[in-house]
Amino acid sequence: MVLLSDAQAGLKEDQLDEAKTEYALGNYQKALSIFKPFAEQGNAYAQHFLGMMYSKGSGVQQNNTEAAEWYRRAAHQGFSFSQHNLGTMYENGRGVPQDYAEAIKWYSEAVDQGHPVSPLNLGLMYQYGRGVSQNLEKAAELFRKGADQGNADAQFKLGLMYYSGWGVSKDYMKAASLFHKAVNQVSLDPQNRSAAQFNLGGLYYKGWGVVQDFKEAVKWFRKEAEQGHAGAQYNLGIAYFKGEGVKEDFVEASNWFLKTAEQNHILAQFLLGHMYKKGLGVSQDFVQAYKWFRIAASQGESQFNKHAVADYNSLSEEYAKHAINRYNSLKERMSPDQIEEAKKLAREWKPKSPY
Repeated sequence: MVLLSDAQAGLKEDQLDEAKTEYALGNYQKALSIFKPFAEQGNAYAQHFLGMMYSKGSGVQQNNTEAAEWYRRAAHQGFSFSQHNLGTMYENGRGVPQDYAEAIKWYSEAVDQGHPVSPLNLGLMYQYGRGVSQNLEKAAELFRKGADQGNADAQFKLGLMYYSGWGVSKDYMKAASLFHKAVNQVSLDPQNRSAAQFNLGGLYYKGWGVVQDFKEAVKWFRKEAEQGHAGAQYNLGIAYFKGEGVKEDFVEASNWFLKTAEQNHILAQFLLGHMYKKGLGVSQDFVQAYKWFRIAASQGESQFNKHAVADYNSLSEEYAKHAINRYNSLKERMSPDQIEEAKKLAREWKPKSPY
């Protein structure tokens, strides 16, 4: 064994720090010239960076197989970040054949060494039964480990487990606390942020695990409504319609119901028809009322956003029947030409994307 003097060890660390700085500055060739000799000599830190460079194509031709090989060398030396990255490559079949068992092996190694993201990834494997038998209790345990380490997505996932009673006893107070922690971090995945903010709105609306607060519910629903979330738009429309957390405003309610209705949301379509029939927030228009009632009636058992305050699946058939009754009753107040125009508008209507 060759022992390095303090001076030699210090020089080595200085060189690796220089390489890391060059990498951060985008000077990949310079970084590569420093990392590669150290990697070939068995330095795990350099091997990890070389794996990243091949994975991303930074200063070298992108090559997942080569990336996996360098990660493997570092992983066998116990470098947790390489263990984690190698786990993701096996999970997704990048540079290696997809192998959930190998992914679990490397994620587990990284978890044992305190890697901040591996508990989340391993927890997801247990939650969905990938490479192991589904085990929600184990998934929750791993999400808790990640949450305790400050991982925003693990905090969200654990919050969702408490919200839904998956692998843990249902606890809305803990769910709310974890959702709050998660959304306060910029690193939270955008989809998870959307779900967390929407669920917070629902918790404040219902007073589940928190003091009921319509204004706070509106705050969270608005964040998602402005991003095109159909359920949040519908709930915000309801808030304006009922004057819950905001001043009653039928114009605002109709605007949000329209945005939601255009995304094929049956309850919003029904309520928009009602507002056109009554002239609430919009000019009274039987053609538009008939159109929206007819579109809602056509939904039947179609899919809705399952996270809204109301239970859409149980109400879908009921509201479809109500819509049929409503547009049939309108016929007595409409001319044949108006009825034909409304039918044509309903036939030609197509759902819109929120973005």
